[in-house]
Amino acid sequence: MMPDMNGLETLSILKADCELRSIPVILLTAVGTEKDILRGFELGADDYITKPFNTNVFLARVKALLSRTMRA
Repeated sequence: MMPDMNGLETLSILKADCELRSIPVILLTAVGTEKDILRGFELGADDYITKPFNTNVFLARVKALLSRTMRA
């Protein structure tokens, strides 16, 4: 858990700032309810990974996101 605010609150702040909103975001969290996952995507997350996670799958998702981001 993050101190002071949660990941969804942090994501909201990032996406509200015109200079920061293009930063790709993968939420890596212990919270995996459908409601929270959908909220993460609604707020602008590029991916949502719940713990525990497979390191190889995580790295593949990061590489895929970076590949998409670099092409844009």
